[in-house]
Amino acid sequence: MQTNREHFSWSQYYLWQTSKREYWKRYSMGVEAKTNRFFDKGKELANYMDGEPVSLDDPMLELVVDQIPRLDFAEDELSYNVHGSDKKVICFVDHAKKDGSAFIEYKTGKIPWTQEKVDEHDQMLFYALGYYITRGVIPTSELVWVETMETDNGLRYTGMFKSFQRTFTMEELDNFAVKIENTIKEIADYDYQELEVDVSDIERYVHLQNIIAEANLELSGIKMKVQAEMLAADVTFGKGELGNFIISNRKTWKYSEFVDELKNDIKKQQAKEQKSGDATFSTSQSIMFKLNK
Repeated sequence: MQTNREHFSWSQYYLWQTSKREYWKRYSMGVEAKTNRFFDKGKELANYMDGEPVSLDDPMLELVVDQIPRLDFAEDELSYNVHGSDKKVICFVDHAKKDGSAFIEYKTGKIPWTQEKVDEHDQMLFYALGYYITRGVIPTSELVWVETMETDNGLRYTGMFKSFQRTFTMEELDNFAVKIENTIKEIADYDYQELEVDVSDIERYVHLQNIIAEANLELSGIKMKVQAEMLAADVTFGKGELGNFIISNRKTWKYSEFVDELKNDIKKQQAKEQKSGDATFSTSQSIMFKLNK
C-alpha cells in the first residue's frame, strides 16, 4: 500500500491494529480524521502544559496542571529505524528526562486506567523502544490518568489524577521491534480493495432490518403485557392454541473474591501468551452490515 506519510508513528501503528480500512482511508486516500471532544480535551491539557494559549473555561485545568508530575521537557521527538525497514519511526513523547531514562504519557478521560491496562498498553513500549535505540537506555515510564466527567458545560476535569509506573525488559523491546518491523512490512504489502455492492441489495437489506426492528418491538410489547397478566394471576404458564407463554426463573451466581482473582489471573496469562506467541489462534469469517450515518 502506498501511504501519504514518509514516517511511521504510534498513531499509524494503533490505527492499523484497529482498522485496516480506516488506515487505508487516512494514510492512503488522505481522508482527514474526525476529531472528537475527548481528543480535544487531551489536546487542551497538552497545549496548556506547553505554555500555548488556551481558553480557561474549565476551572480545574490550572489546578490539575499544577499537581501532575513532570520531567525535564515536553514533546520529546525521537526518530529511528527498526531492523529490516527503511521507514523512519517517529515518536512524540509527552514528557521526558533529557537522557531518556524516564518518560511520562498523559491520558485524559472518564474511563479509569488500571495498572493492568497500563502494563498491556503498547504505546508505552513504542516509546520505550525509541529511547533504547536512540539513547541506549531502557527507560522507566509513568502513565498519568487525568480524570474528566460529563457536565452541563461539556467535559470537565474532576481535579483527580492517578499515576501508574511501568518498567520494561530487553526481551519485551526485542519482541516489539520485530512487531513494528512486521507491521511496516504488512502495510507495504497490503493491497486494499472494495466491492461496489448492488444498490438494490442494500436498499432491500435496510428495509428488512427496519421490519425486523418494528416486529421485535411489537413482540416485546406483547410479552410484557402477557407477563404482567400472568404475574397478576399468580401463574407461570399461559396457554394458547398456537403456543404457550412460560415464566421461568434463572439463577445468577455471585462468586467469592478468590474466584474473581482466578479469573483475572487467567486473563493476564492469556494476554501474556498472546503477546509472547505461545498462544495459537484460528480465524473464521463473518459478514455484518453497518448503516452509513
